[in-house]
Amino acid sequence: MRTRRRLMGLGLVLCSAFLLTACAGSTQDLKAFIASANTTQLRALTGYLADRRVGTAELSTLARHADAGVRSSAIIALAQNEDPAAASAIQEALSDTVAAVRQHAAFAAGQVGGTWAVEALLFRLQTEKHPRVRVALWVALGRVGNARALPAMNQAVGYDRQPALEAMAHVLKREERPAWLEKTLLDALDDSNAPIRATAFYAMHRSKDVPPKWLRERAARSLNASDGRERDAAVRVLRKGVADVEQAVGLLLQNQGLVAHQRAALVHGLSKTSGDTATSVLVRTARAEAIRLIQAKTLVHSAYHPFIAAINALLGRPLAPADRQELKGLKRAMSERVTTPSIASRRRINRMKCAINVLSGSVENCTDLEQVETMGAAGKRADLSAIRSFSAHPSPAVRMAHLHALGVATDDVRSDLMTALEDDDLPVVATAADLARKKSIAGPEMQERLDKAWPRVRDGGNVEVLLDVLRSMEALDTPGLMGALEWARRDSRLVVGRLAVQLIEKRTGEKASLPARSVHPFNVEGVSTYRRGTGVNTARVVTDVGTFTMRLRTDWAPQTVRRFVDLSQTSFFSGVSFHRVVPYFVIQGGDPRGDGWGGPPTTIRCENNPIPYTRGTVGMALAGKDTGSSQWFVTHSNQPHLFGRYTVFGQVVSGQDVVDKIVVGDTIRRVELSRRDWSGQP
Repeated sequence: MRTRRRLMGLGLVLCSAFLLTACAGSTQDLKAFIASANTTQLRALTGYLADRRVGTAELSTLARHADAGVRSSAIIALAQNEDPAAASAIQEALSDTVAAVRQHAAFAAGQVGGTWAVEALLFRLQTEKHPRVRVALWVALGRVGNARALPAMNQAVGYDRQPALEAMAHVLKREERPAWLEKTLLDALDDSNAPIRATAFYAMHRSKDVPPKWLRERAARSLNASDGRERDAAVRVLRKGVADVEQAVGLLLQNQGLVAHQRAALVHGLSKTSGDTATSVLVRTARAEAIRLIQAKTLVHSAYHPFIAAINALLGRPLAPADRQELKGLKRAMSERVTTPSIASRRRINRMKCAINVLSGSVENCTDLEQVETMGAAGKRADLSAIRSFSAHPSPAVRMAHLHALGVATDDVRSDLMTALEDDDLPVVATAADLARKKSIAGPEMQERLDKAWPRVRDGGNVEVLLDVLRSMEALDTPGLMGALEWARRDSRLVVGRLAVQLIEKRTGEKASLPARSVHPFNVEGVSTYRRGTGVNTARVVTDVGTFTMRLRTDWAPQTVRRFVDLSQTSFFSGVSFHRVVPYFVIQGGDPRGDGWGGPPTTIRCENNPIPYTRGTVGMALAGKDTGSSQWFVTHSNQPHLFGRYTVFGQVVSGQDVVDKIVVGDTIRRVELSRRDWSGQP
């Protein structure tokens, strides 16, 4: 999930023997503290160490502490640090006497990964009896397993079968093996248990290839299944394409059992399917969704998603005169009969008018950004001169969109990228650099422009820009590369230093490392008071289309919650729009720029945790590990593949219907913070 971020770290940095050498005596101070501290202090210490990405030796010691709570906290910290040196402590914890510790150890093995983790997880499955721990073992194997794990997954029965099949889905994707060639999954499609059938469909959907005809037909029949999980999984399969089952899908789109976002996903499948039948179904779908909106007397409705998706999917398709006339009639009817005077409603009406006008070759009612995106959608048929007319547009978002459109329309973009590398806006510079890398546009002039842009990028404070430009400088072999990498290696932000080390090793073939740093010595008082709560664990997000309430998971993601709370208390989110909405996936906001590149200049570390991504889960958006900042997202549906990759820091507890209505441009008015008693909740 490509996104943007930034955040503030805490003041103290802890010395650790494996990373730092400049703090004589502090290691002894730490050992003395561990020996004398109470369990509350020790649990705080695990967070203190994890937030600094240090202390594997100390955390491994605490993973063997007499108190189970300390052991669990230490194991989670090791999971978040993802240091392979923690393998021994994690493997030992897989056999802990306390189930919760074993469960967390399974999560840690899945986060750290490696051959040892696969073997250890498989070995533990032979004797583990606790149901929740067994599920955690299968989930971890799904995260890091390989072909070595498939026999165990094929043999799983009873309570194990469903989590094993889901794990198999992820392993098969990494192994690039089509799920529909696996007998175990084929048998599962005909199982009498609906959750098992749903999991088999999920595995089929995870494969990168378009499902075969027989599977598309099978999924189309399951759109009528009585079990919601099976319908959901069938939708995921058909989202990849509906060739040969267009008519069946068109009829089932009227199924009252399908929610709006599921219908939008099916429209996406239709958009990937060529031919007159798919076009006809798209027109009928647009009409049916328009009727829903007219009956509701508002466009601020979840049905707007499948409606606008159907209109957009018709772009570039041959339309009969009668179809064009019907679409114009829909535009007129909706403009006249949906009269809600809100800004959000007008936003949707204008977007609808733009989309329908574009089908007739007009850009009336379209914003400049929509015009450029429309030209980009035309691909090689686009008018290059028209796209280039936006190169000096005052909006950085439009300038970036024009570069993306050119990149799709032609390979002759050298001159455009050279100009864009001198843009005043650094995300535009990063977009140009990234496009030059992807198209392998090298040469002395391009190298010179990239090197010339580097000082501005280095001092600009935008981590994502910096990372993108460094990657491009390395790929295009600029003369200033090694100097830039050496600067980045010494940068205080670990994500920057790690990339530099990786690229230095790639270029030189020699081992590189982060430098020893002069830091504040270990501070007992700092640990003793560490992670005191903000007193807030609930956020009420008031938007211009309604309100939804989130439980904030201070227990699992205290620093991420603190960042969200701190920004909310300064009204940072007030007036900020949701800049990214992918129906049936997520809504994303928190960017004051509104184009996905904005946020505070500092970042926070990831606090990956064992909370699953279900419908309404709130996560921190990233552009790479430990790049979280101000951007966050809420899921429309279950997204198991996000587990362990993005920090979960909240869950929508009311107002998910509002989340479902949100489109790009809808705005947060304010975030109201409070405290509730969530004790007894999972």
